[in-house]
Amino acid sequence: MPALAHRTMPPRRRPPLAELCLCRRRGYNGAEGGRSRRPDPGQSRRCGHVRKDGHGAQLVNQHGSLCWNELLTHDADAAGSFYTTLFDWTIEPYGDIYTVFMNGDRPGGGLLTLDEADGGPSNWLVYFMVDDCDAVHDRSNSLGGRVQMPPDDWPEVGRGAVLIDPQGAAFGAMHLLDPPD
Repeated sequence: MPALAHRTMPPRRRPPLAELCLCRRRGYNGAEGGRSRRPDPGQSRRCGHVRKDGHGAQLVNQHGSLCWNELLTHDADAAGSFYTTLFDWTIEPYGDIYTVFMNGDRPGGGLLTLDEADGGPSNWLVYFMVDDCDAVHDRSNSLGGRVQMPPDDWPEVGRGAVLIDPQGAAFGAMHLLDPPD
């Protein structure tokens, strides 16, 4: 059997930022908004377009849509002070250990203090609305995901779980009892 010749693959072409930018593909342009100054310091490929009339997510309360954000931090007082000053939010206690960031009269996310034993860095956790939390948990596992917190009932909120995708990114799946409009 003849030996295979070593072949080098041509370098993979990186698509220009404009191809990756979903807002550009949807036809947004400078007349509707502006560009942010530069990509983040880590040079991750993200859209730099900023809409002047943007007001947040437009697809809500549907399976797979974003429904909640939660800041997990070792210093809730400092984090609360930072975000309330940065975004003109207010905070409201919710139970003994949880705080809700309020954007005007609407809840905008949660704030939870990490235990010292957690050891990881402070981070934001995104939650996706799901029709059936247990089914999403099972499907995630079948696709190579892992479980950080199994599905559980959250009184007056709904049923949720925290899962980890095969690449190691944590995310939440939540079925809300009474989703906001």
